Amino acid sequence: MQSIIAPWIYNLTNFFESQLTRLMTLNIKLATIISAFAAAIFLADGAVARSVETDYNLGVRAYQREDYVTARIHWEKAKQDRVRAAHNNLGCLLYYGMGGTADPSRAVALWPVAARNGERESQWHLAATFEEGKGVSTDLLTAYAWYRCAAVNFADAPADVADEYALRNARAAIARIIPKLTLLHGAGWPE
Repeated sequence: MQSIIAPWIYNLTNFFESQLTRLMTLNIKLATIISAFAAAIFLADGAVARSVETDYNLGVRAYQREDYVTARIHWEKAKQDRVRAAHNNLGCLLYYGMGGTADPSRAVALWPVAARNGERESQWHLAATFEEGKGVSTDLLTAYAWYRCAAVNFADAPADVADEYALRNARAAIARIIPKLTLLHGAGWPE
């Protein structure tokens, strides 16, 4: 009886070993397929993340590296996408000639787009520009109006020390311009 059972157990053992080997091979293939799929998803996700990277953000990073030429290129593209902060930042580069030739007139043409949409930095830049008369004719009344807008917007939500500085600067400019406007427009000039 032992000779009949032994081959049967031997055959059963071989069968299970072969099935286990097949499963292990299948698991390895499956694990390889899953790994390849996961890698493809990871790479595709990275590609999507890179393609979603905005020109505005690329411009910010270029500016932080002091690569103003590249910042201009990216903010010019972001401007086409109507990113109001790009109008402001590109305007600054153009106004001060960073990354290329200075073009104050073009900067002054960019800032109102952002300023009218609440970009407080653009409001402040426009005010200073109209006060100085660089890129536009000096216009103290327009400068006063933009300084007022900037002061209100900076006071509403100062985000950092630079915003607090801009708020103090806008208020000081208003105080500096009012006497000049009073001389130009008479004592009835509202404060």
